[in-house]
Amino acid sequence: MVIIGLLTGGGISILKVLTERKARNENADYLQQAKEAVLGFANINGRLPRPDTNGDGQEDACANPCVGSLPFINLNIAPNDAYQRGVKYEISDNPENLRTDLRTTCNTLSAWNPASGNRPLLIESGSPGSFAVAAVLVSGGPMDADGAGGTFDAVAGAGGGNNITGTPNYIRSSPADTFDDVVVYIGGYDLYSKTDCAALKCSAYEVWNDLGAPNYFKANAGGCSQVVNGALISSIGPGGSVIGYGSDASCTTMTASINAATAAGTDTAGDRDCAVNFSGSDR
Repeated sequence: MVIIGLLTGGGISILKVLTERKARNENADYLQQAKEAVLGFANINGRLPRPDTNGDGQEDACANPCVGSLPFINLNIAPNDAYQRGVKYEISDNPENLRTDLRTTCNTLSAWNPASGNRPLLIESGSPGSFAVAAVLVSGGPMDADGAGGTFDAVAGAGGGNNITGTPNYIRSSPADTFDDVVVYIGGYDLYSKTDCAALKCSAYEVWNDLGAPNYFKANAGGCSQVVNGALISSIGPGGSVIGYGSDASCTTMTASINAATAAGTDTAGDRDCAVNFSGSDR
């Protein structure tokens, strides 16, 4: 009887371990599916899906911090993780933002800085500091491991984090007696690689006269012509340029010039609309 009891007890322990492992694997699979769905949504719509803030499974408008739960209906995935709990979801509060349209998303990502300090911030357990991410997804795991009475856990002290509030940062760590959250994130560079920002690259740039008066110009090695203030001078592509001659109607004494490379570096002020001013400012 003792032997039978030991075998039975051992069998129950093994079954418990196998059941927990199965749930962890299923949860990891769900979070990976959720991450891929978010990236797929961004690829199609040119922006991140917004969080669900009212519990109906659909994205909602949100102020910063832009946090709620995963909009599972918009993403066409199951509503809960393997532990039958909703997943917390927060997206970047970068001033340019990643939740408007493709152009705004690409403008933000082209200048992405993980050290910006924008929410959501994430720290990897054991790493020296936190970094900004485009989006974070948090599963509360199988139980309230930290005993705080909620779904998500917090780790106090240096190198810690708070998955309850996201302040000062979220934390991703290995399971412990007081921590069982599972966290995945989408970095800015990861999002950029899955977003069709190449579609917004300019093949040519419009150059406009903003000098306050009519001026003479040559465009792309063409003839000399006068262009009134506020009018389009010409479009320039790779290798092209516009040369200014001020009031010189013979176009012999150059005053300034702009080429396609300069125009590309100038067209940055939040619109990237392939148009610049001759003076060297974005239009």
